[in-house]
Amino acid sequence: MVLIPPARPAAGRCRDGTRLRLQLLGPDDAGAMHAFLESLTPEDRRLRFFVPVPVVAPSLVRPLVEVDPCEHVAWLGWAGTTPVVEARFARRREDRSTAELAFAVHPRWRRRGLADTA
Repeated sequence: MVLIPPARPAAGRCRDGTRLRLQLLGPDDAGAMHAFLESLTPEDRRLRFFVPVPVVAPSLVRPLVEVDPCEHVAWLGWAGTTPVVEARFARRREDRSTAELAFAVHPRWRRRGLADTA
């Protein structure tokens, strides 16, 4: 069975009560994804991609927004008009029953419960 996430935005709250809107990423979101990645510190980008990323190039952003809901799903979390968190999973080629999970949280939005299980 393949579960496809709903396309409409979902509402959520941080532990501190701040409202967020989660929205599936798609090709039309390249500008927002680029802005989010640029808002991260160079060290945050290095930790997110496992290599230094001094400049966020379109070639880096494109595969992050061209997702396949059966293989690779990604969301941006928005506080108003500002993207503040990225979450995604991608099925592993070598074991289709598993997936890699990634989160990136804007530095000013950390410690609010955006990427934890509490």
